[in-house]
Amino acid sequence: MIVVPDVADAFVDAFLAEARALPRRPAPSGHHAGAAHPCRLARSPACTGAGCHPPWRHAAPGGQMPSSPGFFYPATVLDHVNADCRVYHEEVFGPVASILRARDEADAIRLANDTPFGLGAAIYTADVERGWALARDIEA
Repeated sequence: MIVVPDVADAFVDAFLAEARALPRRPAPSGHHAGAAHPCRLARSPACTGAGCHPPWRHAAPGGQMPSSPGFFYPATVLDHVNADCRVYHEEVFGPVASILRARDEADAIRLANDTPFGLGAAIYTADVERGWALARDIEA
């Protein structure tokens, strides 16, 4: 996710609150929101932070395989991800969210277009006209 400065802190706080509320192990109900392949995630840059430099950080629980049985990986939020981080350049398959903090809208567009990935894109804004204008510049 790419966020602009005027909403970044509030967005990250709200997103983290939701991530922290997710189960950290399989729920008795059988709901497995974090189901994933543990071997791949254990070596993932999302787990190791490979190449990342401050202010990058694990912002929510997760980032390591739990000792509980099964194929479950807790929700992980990576904040302040930047081009130094391997996770910026690689796809991560699992309950991992990367948050990139753009300098402004133009930087957000640059970041959004700086990837070979991107099967889809979304812009969340209270200004619908501005959202459409920004969407025209996204190459996803």
